Amino acid sequence: SGARPLPFPPGRRAHPIDDRSVTEMNRLLARARTLLARVPRSAVRATGALLAVATAAFVVVEVVDQWDGLVDAVTAAEPWWLVASFAAFALAEAGYALVWPATLGRAGHPVPPGLGGATFLVTQTAKFVPGSVWQHVGRVGTSPRLGVPKRVTAGALLVEVGASVAAALFLAGLLGTAGPLLVDDVGPVVRSLEVVAGAAALLIVPLLASRAGARVAGGPLLSSGGLAAVVGLHVAVWAGYGSAAALLSVGLDGPFLPTVGAFCLSWVAGLVVVGAPAGLGVREAVMAAALTPVAGADVALAVTIGSRALWTAVQLLGAGLGLGYLARRGGPTAGEPVAAARPEATGTADPPSVPC
Repeated sequence: SGARPLPFPPGRRAHPIDDRSVTEMNRLLARARTLLARVPRSAVRATGALLAVATAAFVVVEVVDQWDGLVDAVTAAEPWWLVASFAAFALAEAGYALVWPATLGRAGHPVPPGLGGATFLVTQTAKFVPGSVWQHVGRVGTSPRLGVPKRVTAGALLVEVGASVAAALFLAGLLGTAGPLLVDDVGPVVRSLEVVAGAAALLIVPLLASRAGARVAGGPLLSSGGLAAVVGLHVAVWAGYGSAAALLSVGLDGPFLPTVGAFCLSWVAGLVVVGAPAGLGVREAVMAAALTPVAGADVALAVTIGSRALWTAVQLLGAGLGLGYLARRGGPTAGEPVAAARPEATGTADPPSVPC
């Protein structure tokens, strides 16, 4: 009747989780649903907004307190490192935009890379609206014009988020970013645990996201090889983003590899705080805290704020270029169809509402 289907049907052997683990997972998810249903959505949004405001205030206070050192660090930087960082952010953003149509293609819904990438770049600007989901809502809304059912797009977005989180956590764990934030003395045991945790995230998070995406899409989205390829592409993308921030760090006399890890970990922290637009405040607080022990407070703040500014500028530029591309092309509805006609690609198979 009103019961929701279990996301992990027992008895299936398509993944390495045994039936006992599946049963336990279903039980925990059922309890979590019951608990979450009792929490008003307005309370969740308000809590996220308050946390975002609090962390943003923390960043502002730190900037004011370290202002003189921040100015000295920025003025002493070589401008070519700034240019190199901007270019690296642009390359990473372009790569991320192209991973999206590649994911849809592996899910059986090929979309021209230019059209899919431009759509990605334009809808990404909605991430600056509080809620952390509006860029995804935008892609779901535009998916029929790409010849892709909304429910498939929503499912692929779950895979994208899972692959991004896994890639970022893997890089942060590999580079030992979280250890200094949790303990004072980071020894071999802590470092080993970080690497193992990062590797586990790389394996488990995409698998769970893929299964959840298949439930939303109404059928399998990616093969095991396809999922592995998508995860690998996301690792490359987030290594590119982290390297872009690290180039800025080197120009400010900061470290390279710790900055890569700090950038990735801070992005995950900003993602999970729903009330923060594009993780504003949360990302800055985490990244500055992670970099301060190895770079000093002045450089850490300069890299944190500078990388945010450069990435935002790249995203806005990408949105402008994407709009121009779509305007010149005339959009997928102005000419021939984008994808081959398929019964489920006509839009008739879409549910009345799609979770995203």
